[in-house]
This record gives sequence, structure tokens and C-alpha cells, in this order.
Amino acid sequence: MQLAQTVSHDLQSGAGAHPRRLRRMLLVAVLASMSALLPLRSFAAADVGIAKADLPDPVAVGSNLTYTILVTNIGPDPATAIALTDLLPASTVYVSATPSQGSCMNVAGTVTCSLLSLPAGGSATVSIVVTSSVAATITNTVAVTATELDPDLANNSAMAVTTVLDPPVVTVPPASLSVCPGSNAVFSVTATGEPPLAYQWRLAGTNLAGQTSATLTINNVSNANAGSYDVVVTNSVGSTVSSAATLTVLVPTTATGRMGWG
Repeated sequence: MQLAQTVSHDLQSGAGAHPRRLRRMLLVAVLASMSALLPLRSFAAADVGIAKADLPDPVAVGSNLTYTILVTNIGPDPATAIALTDLLPASTVYVSATPSQGSCMNVAGTVTCSLLSLPAGGSATVSIVVTSSVAATITNTVAVTATELDPDLANNSAMAVTTVLDPPVVTVPPASLSVCPGSNAVFSVTATGEPPLAYQWRLAGTNLAGQTSATLTINNVSNANAGSYDVVVTNSVGSTVSSAATLTVLVPTTATGRMGWG
């Protein structure tokens, strides 16, 4: 009814005008009346989104794994009562959760954070630290919600897949040796962990060039070879150092006219 009255009034006021002008007046009147009839937006909308990163990946069994979570509000309105929920993988142990605003708590492996509010274009971060007790591929999913209507739910969750590997462990360290000058000395080590394992033998803490296998052979031993030997074992998630083994080079001794080694 209002639209008809508005159009009729504008046409009467333009009576006698050029036809092109009348058409223009009619179009303006119709558009103005339609805009007046459109309902105003009576709800708040906030597109909250989330992204997640895991470091390091791969990670060693028993070492800290950090999930860094970024929560954003794309708008158009402020987001309030922002809630984050992170269900930790079953094989992990919770260490800590640190938000840039608000607070977090862990209950039986589920981390929940109250991140308060964010203006349009604002962001907040949460850092969650865990350790994993077994070697496996673990998946962690986190989700975020807010009070306001969210026009895009596709960005309300994020996932991180992390590879957990066994670090190197020396199970049989090298044993100390006592040898005569001119003979050979052989050290060996046994280690476990995610392959491949790399080895570096050392004498008194200094790397021995080219000695990168599980066995160290010293030919034609002399007094210069005497000392403390160990080996560094490394893989993609860590390294370890064996206990030291001592190489003793025997010296000739004489007793009651007879020569020996001691």
C-alpha cells in the first residue's frame, strides 16, 4: 500500500513532464519504497575461524610437542564468549595450555579455553604442550565457537597430524680395552631407535674423521691411541652419547729376567 501511494504521489507531481523524466521518477520512487520495506538486520554475525600448527614434527617419544592455535574473527561484528575445545590424542600426556587472553583448563585429556571476546579483525592464540608415550601417528582436532551467528562454519575446526618416533637409545655401550702396542683394538656399540641411525665416534670428546659406523677399529695401536672413547648416536628426532670406554695401551715390563706386558 505504501509503495503504491509513493509511486502515485511522484507521478502526480511530475504530470506533464517529458516521458523519459517520468520513467526516471518512477524508477527512483520504486527503489526508494522497496528499500524502506526491506527488514533491518536484527542479529549479530561473527565469522570465527581457527588454524593449528604442530612443532616439532616428527617428535621424539617423551619430548614436548607444542600445538600453536590461532583464533581469528573475520567479522563483521565482534565475537563474544569464544570457546575453544581441544580433544588431546589418547597416547599423549598433558603438560600445559597458555592462552594470549582468557583462561584454559584440562579435564581428562580435553582442553577447554574461554577466550572472552574479539573485535572484527582481532585474533588470539593458545599454546598447548603435550608429550607422547608411544611411537605412532597422532591426530589432534580443535574447534571454536562464539555466541554470534557464524556465517561460515567450515573454518571452525582445524587438525594436526604428527609423527612420533623413538629416539636413539644405547643398549650396549662400548667396553674398555687393554691391548699391546701394534695390535688392533675394536670398540662396538648397540643402539635402538627409529632408523636410520647415524654414528660418530670420538676420542676425548673430539670427532674421529670417518668413524661413523657402529664399530670402531683401531689398527696397529700405539700410545697415541690411548684415551677415552665414546660414540654419539643420532636419528631424525634426537641424539644420545654412550658411556665412555677407555683404551689402555700396555707397556712392556720385566720380572725375574722375563719380559711381559702390563
